[in-house]
Amino acid sequence: MLGALYTIKEVSDLTGLSTQLIRKWEKRYGAVNPRRLPNGYRGYTVQDIEMIRWLKRRVDDGKPIGMAAMELNSRLRPGSHASIAERTIGGEIDWQGPIGMLLHYLEQADLCGAEKVYQQLEALHSMELLLAQVIKPALLELGERFERGEINESQENVGSQFIRDKWQANSIYEHK
Repeated sequence: MLGALYTIKEVSDLTGLSTQLIRKWEKRYGAVNPRRLPNGYRGYTVQDIEMIRWLKRRVDDGKPIGMAAMELNSRLRPGSHASIAERTIGGEIDWQGPIGMLLHYLEQADLCGAEKVYQQLEALHSMELLLAQVIKPALLELGERFERGEINESQENVGSQFIRDKWQANSIYEHK
């Protein structure tokens, strides 16, 4: 399953990096290898976005992009599109990227985007892990953002309903 693909503009919005910088990182450092669509456009997967975010965190921490890219490439098998989160932090999964992506779409009331993220996560991880590490924390974060006034009631309602629907659809894991 190929899964959902994101445009470079969407990746830019999700990562806070300019489209030009993303292209430079791709060309100069092999940071990601997006799919090329028949029209020549780039198509980025959730894993590509995770890799870009991982690199951005390294750069934000003061590491030169070239060194960060070399570190990334040494941690991944050539051509692998497996989740970077599972391969980079001493075997521990960094869930902040997927949670952030899901919340981004929910705050925009973009249920199609949220569903794309959710489906990709569902394809990569067990439902029990997904519920514990993404769904529950995302619901809690949504409520906290509402309490802090960062999102309005409508955004909180749409996001919470989406998350609760996923939780309830898989409530079998809560009863174990």
